Amino acid sequence: MLQMSSRSNKAINNSPKERTYLGEKDEIKQVDLIEIQKKSWQRFLDNDLAQILHEFFPIDDYTKKNFTLELNDIVYGEPRHDLKQCLEKKLTYHFPVYIKVTLISKKNNSKKSQDVYFCNLPKMTDRGTFIINGIERAVISQIARSPGIYFTAEVDKTTGATVYNAEIRPYIGSWLDFTIAKNNLIEAKINKRRKFLATSFLRAMKDLSDNDIINLFSGLEPGMAEKSS
Repeated sequence: MLQMSSRSNKAINNSPKERTYLGEKDEIKQVDLIEIQKKSWQRFLDNDLAQILHEFFPIDDYTKKNFTLELNDIVYGEPRHDLKQCLEKKLTYHFPVYIKVTLISKKNNSKKSQDVYFCNLPKMTDRGTFIINGIERAVISQIARSPGIYFTAEVDKTTGATVYNAEIRPYIGSWLDFTIAKNNLIEAKINKRRKFLATSFLRAMKDLSDNDIINLFSGLEPGMAEKSS
């Protein structure tokens, strides 16, 4: 009897605790945490892939006088193996992509249409993942800065002076940083590397004298260009 009593006490202690909430019950909707992955991939299949291909079509021959190849449509096939077989046999869960093209002869204006195999694309599972060589993989979304110019101002802890910074973030290319340092010199950095004078950056773009640089910055003190040259 004592042994049964101790077991029953353990069962009572290990049972989940009930929580009591006061006030109105919160109605929190169920959130699909992988919705962004699934919608992004579906948008690529429905719209983005066609837009990318239409950037290259129509395709003319090198003389541009004989033939033209036009893109009509994109067709997606069915996977050769199902999801379970890909996991068991270490295969990639993918489907074929075909494009419907039309070859036009400019000489006699004849046309011939045909479905052409284009590539294989991985098929996304219901979990928002891909099966690559039998291994389940996921694409992690990243937050990236939008292209543009960002201005910041920070107070130097040692001198108390305000240090101004301009960050140029292009869509494609190197990042540029321009900083007004505590000694009132404009310094530049390319891709967060070694600092150099901003006047050197300007002179690399165009052969400029000290007076030319002063004319570019009407509010710049006359002795600043001589000091930074």
